[in-house]
Amino acid sequence: MTSATASPHYSVMEATKAAGISRQAYYKWLKRPKTRREIQDEELLALIQRLELEHQHSVGSGKMVRLIRKEGSLSFPIGKKRVRLLIEKITIYKSKIEFTFKDGEVITVKS
Repeated sequence: MTSATASPHYSVMEATKAAGISRQAYYKWLKRPKTRREIQDEELLALIQRLELEHQHSVGSGKMVRLIRKEGSLSFPIGKKRVRLLIEKITIYKSKIEFTFKDGEVITVKS
């Protein structure tokens, strides 16, 4: 990259140097097979997104777990924490946060 403002992307050489790893290690990591957990998370994530649409984005992580278990389409156990972490990862919920102060002032912060 010729200048710091040219692009937010870095070359593989720059990124691996900054991370302190070799380019060989980076490319080996790229070609590694997905772990069982990654495959399960992808399946769970697709189900969460579908249920979110069906329930018009009105389901919290606790109810989402109950809906997933009721459906029974997964072949692996799930818990509230795992579902919550995946929901946070894709940020289905809160697109804005509101802070209300004692004097009545409201500040909205988009996330």
